[in-house]
Amino acid sequence: MAKDTRSTSVCFVHPRIITLAGPPRAALLVREGRIVGFREVPSVPTVRLPGAAVLPAFADAHLHLLPLIERAVGVDCRDAPSLPALLARLAAARGSGWVRATGYDLGAIHPTRADLDAATSRPVRLLHRTGHVAVMNTPGLRAIPPAVWERGHELGYVEYDPTGEPTGRLWEPAIWLSGAVVPPLGEEELRRGLADVGARLLSLGITAVHDASPTNDGARFALWERLAPPFRLLLLPGEPSPHRLPAHRSPTTSGRNTERLAIGPTKVMLPDTVEELPSLKALVERLRNLGGPVAIHAVIHQAVRLAVEAVAAANVQARIEHAAEWPPNLFAPARSAGLTVVVHPGWVRERAARYLAEVDPVLIPWLHRGRGFLDAGIPFLFGSDAPASEPDPIGALATAVTRCAADGTLLSPSEALPLLAALRASVAGRAALDPVSRDGALRVGAAADFVVLDRDPFTTPHDALATIRVLETYLAGVRVWPAPD
Repeated sequence: MAKDTRSTSVCFVHPRIITLAGPPRAALLVREGRIVGFREVPSVPTVRLPGAAVLPAFADAHLHLLPLIERAVGVDCRDAPSLPALLARLAAARGSGWVRATGYDLGAIHPTRADLDAATSRPVRLLHRTGHVAVMNTPGLRAIPPAVWERGHELGYVEYDPTGEPTGRLWEPAIWLSGAVVPPLGEEELRRGLADVGARLLSLGITAVHDASPTNDGARFALWERLAPPFRLLLLPGEPSPHRLPAHRSPTTSGRNTERLAIGPTKVMLPDTVEELPSLKALVERLRNLGGPVAIHAVIHQAVRLAVEAVAAANVQARIEHAAEWPPNLFAPARSAGLTVVVHPGWVRERAARYLAEVDPVLIPWLHRGRGFLDAGIPFLFGSDAPASEPDPIGALATAVTRCAADGTLLSPSEALPLLAALRASVAGRAALDPVSRDGALRVGAAADFVVLDRDPFTTPHDALATIRVLETYLAGVRVWPAPD
């Protein structure tokens, strides 16, 4: 059985401990879960680590935890290659009552109510992989109370066919219509799904995550307090919005943050279409009224520009989430505004070919930048946006360094990052939950969160980085993967 070192001292020994805060070390002295030195002490028990290299544990600075859990316990449609295959999966769903299905991605094809009706008579809520589209069948739509339906209709994001009948497709923000009627997961399902997701993240070397779901509120914080995820969790509370049912309240930080669960900047959503973007004046007022750090969802370049200008005008601490399209003339003002950017190399890894086929060629050099942020001196963190893409920090690292997708497609190679910069972006998200680490590195006073790899990234050819595997993961000096016997 692995030792619990949280209340004792232990020295971890390996010839290649890459701290990312200085030269490699050969020992890691840990007391009560924190690093107290880089030397061996004869009176302290020693653990000799396997593998080729030890690095700080990874952080995923942008994912959505509850949808990951729902995918784990529901119908997983990620690999359904066609509409018939997707419908067959729904038809085969076990149990009774609601069918919760997630992860479909058929390109431009979105099923309709009629498609789902042909698959099952049970009520269905099918979520797109991005989480921005939901499809419901007729029994599901009929479960929506008339008053709630009317509210969704007023928002204008409920799709209708030429005869005036709903197609079953609900586009964000009307997607909350489905959430108003689909029963929440039960305690047993939540615990089972969280255990599955936690084991997966820890097996990938991830010990800290930022949950950027705009529906996060006080009840969600209390839920994670009760369920105690097996990793460190920063919860970004959603901006208060009249479009939520019921109304959500953002939690306060007073006396509630811990090393394992804390509250981060408030999530502010900007639309993904130009026509719906607010005015600069309105956004500045929103940011000032929030009275604290913000994390702004901005995907298209018009939204990114608006976010940068609003942050500068409001003089608030901010990070921009996604920043999928970044014009070159925004680097200087973003740096001046003190912005941090959360980027997704995993999207390049999974979707480079689709971008080249579908995105305006003028925008291709702006997509999911890396080197541009580094050269401009803008801090950046890596996040997966899971379940929209897979939480795969080593795969994302490989793509950030090579700009090569899993299928071999190359996207904007001039945005490739040096390995050291990519590694730092892969761990920097830990700092929000472990400020002593400053940037997620292994340094005295920081939490002893680290991973053991089967190969050293610095001696592995760049085109083979994605094949590196995590052998062991430690959180606060305790081995959490593989799970202790």
